Amino acid sequence: MLKPKKSLGQNFLKSKTTAQRIVNLLDPGLDDTILEIGPGTGVMTEILIESGAEVYAVDIDQRMINFLAQKYAYADNFKPVHADIMDYDFDQMESKDRIKVIGNLPYHMTSPILEKICYFHNKVEFAVLTVQKEVAARITAEVGSSDYSALTIFINNYCIAEVMFDLSRKQFHPPPEVSSSVIRLDFFREPLIDPGRYLSIRNLIKKLFSQRRKKVVNSIMNSLNMSRDKAEEILDEASIDKDNRPQNISLEEYVRLADSLYKYDVEL
Repeated sequence: MLKPKKSLGQNFLKSKTTAQRIVNLLDPGLDDTILEIGPGTGVMTEILIESGAEVYAVDIDQRMINFLAQKYAYADNFKPVHADIMDYDFDQMESKDRIKVIGNLPYHMTSPILEKICYFHNKVEFAVLTVQKEVAARITAEVGSSDYSALTIFINNYCIAEVMFDLSRKQFHPPPEVSSSVIRLDFFREPLIDPGRYLSIRNLIKKLFSQRRKKVVNSIMNSLNMSRDKAEEILDEASIDKDNRPQNISLEEYVRLADSLYKYDVEL
């Protein structure tokens, strides 16, 4: 058995029953093209191959790719790829329709990988991912909750996120220090905000969440270097309560706030 590398954040799923439960959420079929991120020893890979779908398994660890390539050499629908997922171009994958994504994400790389998948939202139909339980709570948080964050808003721009079920530490080798959750992300054909506008809006959200305990009027004054009167006027224009805090503001309200700032010629 190949040993997991701590430096790569590897925690291998052990149970085939659990793997089947996760793959069932993906509902792979003959006409599907699937990207598996970090297949490891292949406990889900085998189930995916058996579904008849075209399976691209991308792993940064050459050992895993060599192992899987040899183990599933018989499978014409299996394509092992030695690459860092952060450098991998999803457009290299040949598919009739949008692809499906599955994977157990390394905890230290969860946010960057999520951003990468969202970047290819037009290529991805939906994703089933295992992530740290606390991160899953942030991704799916409601406006106003303590878990609501800039990550929540970022994800909401591209897809509908849902926690499907939790996994205990004992499901993995070695057991991680935290519990995990399996989430499903259903991607929109187009993001809610036009890509040309989103960067500036995202910068605004990050600035306000860096001072998340402050009232939004104070955060705007501090972040954008303006007077209280002007900040209140801008918030009133956007129909946002000046006493709200960043976690009480929805994605749609942040868009209105950005529009209001644009009208007042404020650089974000």
